[in-house]
Amino acid sequence: NKLKMNKKILKFGLFGIIIFLVVVFYGKLAYENIISNTYDKPSFVPYAEQNVFTSYTWPLYTIDGDELYFKKYKGKVLMLVFVSTKSKESLYQLHSLKKIYEDYNTKMNFIFVSNDNHKMISDYFSDNNFYFPLYFYLRTPPKYFSDAIIPQTYVISSKGRIAVDFSGPANWDNKEFRELLDGLLKK
Repeated sequence: NKLKMNKKILKFGLFGIIIFLVVVFYGKLAYENIISNTYDKPSFVPYAEQNVFTSYTWPLYTIDGDELYFKKYKGKVLMLVFVSTKSKESLYQLHSLKKIYEDYNTKMNFIFVSNDNHKMISDYFSDNNFYFPLYFYLRTPPKYFSDAIIPQTYVISSKGRIAVDFSGPANWDNKEFRELLDGLLKK
C-alpha cells in the first residue's frame, strides 16, 4: 500500500513539474508579446529632414576591452541602439528587437551600446538569450547621437542618412519598419 502511495506521489510530482515548466515557458512568451505590443510603432524621419552622419571615429569596446572603431560601419546600413539595465523600457525594447535582429543580422549591421556596468548588462543579455553585438562606450557619443533618453534608437542608411531617430521603447517588429529596412538595403 505504501508503494502504491509513493508511486502516486511521484506521478503527481512529475505532472506538477511538467505543468510548472509549461506555464513558465508560455507565460514568458505571452509577457514578451504583451510588452512589445504595448508600445507604438517607431516613427521615421522624413527624407528631407534626415541629418547626414559623418563622424565615424567614435571608439567602442567589447566586454573584453577590445577597441572597435565606428568607421567599420561607414557605407553600411546600421541600427544603433542605446540600452541600459537601469531603464525598464530599454529592457522591454530588447525583446521587441529580438525578431528583427534574427531576421536582418546577416543583411545589415546592429550595434547595441551601453555605458552600464559591463557584467550587469552582459549577464542580462545572457540570461535572456540576447545575442546582439554589445559594445560599451567611454566617450560622449558623436553629434546627432544622444544617450539622454534610453532606449534611443537610430537607423543609418548606407549613405549616412539618419532615417530613424527614436526616443523610448517601440514595437519594432512591424510591417512598416521591415519595409523601411528592406528599402534601405536595396539602395
